[in-house]
Amino acid sequence: MAADMTGWEIDATAVDAILNDDQQALRAFIGGYGPLAAYEDERKTLAIIRRYHPTLNCDPDDETYKTGDDFSVRLALYASTSTMYAVLPKSLTYERLEIAPNLQAGAFAVDFIITTMECGPITTNAFELTSVLAPNYVPLPENAMREAFSKLENARFIPKPRIEITSTSITLQSVGRLDRSDFEDWWRAVVDVPMLENPLPVTVTDFNPQDPAQHAHAALFDAAIAAFLRFDARERAASGLKILVNCHAYIEAIGEEDWNRAMAQCRDPIAIWQFVQPKDLFVQYHEETASAYVTLACECAWEEEHGLQLVYRDGMTLTRVSEQDGHLTG
Repeated sequence: MAADMTGWEIDATAVDAILNDDQQALRAFIGGYGPLAAYEDERKTLAIIRRYHPTLNCDPDDETYKTGDDFSVRLALYASTSTMYAVLPKSLTYERLEIAPNLQAGAFAVDFIITTMECGPITTNAFELTSVLAPNYVPLPENAMREAFSKLENARFIPKPRIEITSTSITLQSVGRLDRSDFEDWWRAVVDVPMLENPLPVTVTDFNPQDPAQHAHAALFDAAIAAFLRFDARERAASGLKILVNCHAYIEAIGEEDWNRAMAQCRDPIAIWQFVQPKDLFVQYHEETASAYVTLACECAWEEEHGLQLVYRDGMTLTRVSEQDGHLTG
């Protein structure tokens, strides 16, 4: 790879050209970028191999950007509706990138032919790159990644056959019986929550009791719910401190006004709860961390549109206080 390839060569007009189907602009971009850029016309897909700064949107004038060598190498894939990045070994010498449509793998699937000085041409695809070189979203160490890259064989994701759910309820020791809820793999009951001194609906989501691969999840759900239900007023105060941070950060961003002044001036981790209305508990399995998470979903007075969520890993450790964005980690 050219020593001066930093990733900032990517012009936003190249992505705009995909949306506008501007072939002239795309040809100009690819011609200027060189052999590590490729475009597949039928699927409107642009791919490039580039160095990628660890701080992502670092300013090109940043001294670390200009002088540092702590870069990763990634294949960046731009389509009309999405963008994807796949990490690559940074110790290889990349010579050429090609895109070839794969008609047997779905309407939007393509193969990548990545040629390096060390390994020659390697044919692969986005699923294989991400699952083999960065399993569970964690990149392999450089030596292991380089070896794995040399062995890529264009393996593709094969969806598992759907296992029909025949149960109408499940039973957990911590809750008792949960009945099928809004979706066929959601299960709901109502429990007393000591921390809140109030009952709340609890819903176990995305769980198929007929799938042997998910049987172990039930024990994790049970343990997480049991742990959460052991919380008392002390956890209410402890979590209140983090709720205060969320509240004040939001009000600081939008500005203090008459309607939010009482919240902005609140400093008491118990008193802040008067502006929070817990509504539901959701419990789900997180594949990447192999853990069950309990999410306390709330309405709150300072953010009426997106609300508030408190996320507890294994039902014990508060790991996230944020708007209700569906994310469990990060």
